[in-house]
Amino acid sequence: MDIQKVSEDAQCRIFSATLSDATQEWYFKFPLTNITSWEMFIKEFYKKIYASCIHSIEANQLVDIRQKEGEPLKEYIKRFVKAVAHAKTVGNEGNMMAIIAGVHLQSP
Repeated sequence: MDIQKVSEDAQCRIFSATLSDATQEWYFKFPLTNITSWEMFIKEFYKKIYASCIHSIEANQLVDIRQKEGEPLKEYIKRFVKAVAHAKTVGNEGNMMAIIAGVHLQSP
């Protein structure tokens, strides 16, 4: 966008459409009150991206994420989805296999 000389206003409007689901979630919760320029926003964005990259996990580690004893399924799924956001590309089928493998089946 910088190369095409797109205005800062337009960059801000277009930017969110280019983000993945997890990053969009961060973006829409981000408090914009202290941001006064595109450059300030980009610095904050890079901090977020850099932090995510540091904690990235391998795809095969997703199968190690298991539902804990007594943990509600909804909480397990939230934890799993958060981990997927930090995982290297797996694909929907791999994600589905890993999340199902981690579900703790309770005895009747």
